[in-house]
Amino acid sequence: MMQPNRFEKHRRLVLVLFGLILAVLVVVVDVGAKRVYEAFKERTRPDLDKRFRVPSTVYHHDLRPGVEVRGARWGDQTYSVFTSSLGFRDAAVREIPRVGTRPRVLFIGDSFTEAPVSWEESFVGIIAQALESRGVEVLNAGVVSYSPSIYYAKCRHLLETVGLRVGEIVVFVDISDARDDALNYVLNADGTVGDRASRWPGVLKRNTLMLAEGMRVWERWNAREPSNREGPKVARAYESAWTWDNQAYEEYGRLAEQRMVQHMDALLALTRKHGVRLSLAFYPWPAQLYHTEVPCRSRQLWSGWARENRVPALDLYPAFQRVPWESAVTQYFIPGDVHWNPAGNALVAATFLDAVNRGEMLSLPKSAVAP
Repeated sequence: MMQPNRFEKHRRLVLVLFGLILAVLVVVVDVGAKRVYEAFKERTRPDLDKRFRVPSTVYHHDLRPGVEVRGARWGDQTYSVFTSSLGFRDAAVREIPRVGTRPRVLFIGDSFTEAPVSWEESFVGIIAQALESRGVEVLNAGVVSYSPSIYYAKCRHLLETVGLRVGEIVVFVDISDARDDALNYVLNADGTVGDRASRWPGVLKRNTLMLAEGMRVWERWNAREPSNREGPKVARAYESAWTWDNQAYEEYGRLAEQRMVQHMDALLALTRKHGVRLSLAFYPWPAQLYHTEVPCRSRQLWSGWARENRVPALDLYPAFQRVPWESAVTQYFIPGDVHWNPAGNALVAATFLDAVNRGEMLSLPKSAVAP
């Protein structure tokens, strides 16, 4: 009887080793392909975001301070970005002292507050210009993909580490804050914000080409479309589905509500500790304008939280619901996007300033309030 070949005897070990070597080679080649692709893309179409977006070890990511970038892109939109010495979007590159000489209002939010339009067309820019003539300085700490965990961590850093003095903080909470706080970010015990996802998937996404694309395809394939369709020409269905779709709410919305409230409670305690007045604003995406068959969970959450904690709040839903939802999408939103165009930003600014003049938002000196 023939003795088994020693390679046959250890064939499983050989196959495992071969598979590991092949996997390492695939990753090495993919990393190299990523670098070649990025170099080619940077030469043919530079990624201007890299010139003004930076990571943060305290609150995950931020805008680079003191930069001027012309031709920044948001889809098909191009606009200019200027940041102050504190990394806030502003009308121009300028130095911001920690202690101002006039009343200060700090806005914070995500991409809606940062705004993919010029400063003069953004709602914070419009409000800043209106309040400038009334002796009030407006600062914009909003950055794309922020959420309540980052609102808290960044405000804490600004107030307690930087020593920034402001009288008011206005938080524009977004529909997408739910997925960010439930699935993307974690507020650590030391008050810093990190990625909730495990380390290796993030490393692969940042440094590989084909593997990263394969992971994105897999994630999209596994992302269930909501049972109630959003209707024509409404973008990013699943990300906002928690506000009306029961299954999406159970998948991440319920957990998101708990975490968002915890983080906003922490922010409220922080502002009261420093004698800063906190106020809130919340608004719909196109999906929320379409889905009126059930009350919007996000709207209910933040109106209830503000009422319970005696926090001034601006409900922007009525402003966008004055016309049929199809007309609102056409008039106020970037085509194929959930973000506001210049007209949408102007509507938000006008609604906010009306609330200021009625004494419902901001606690300004009488001289700063329009007659």
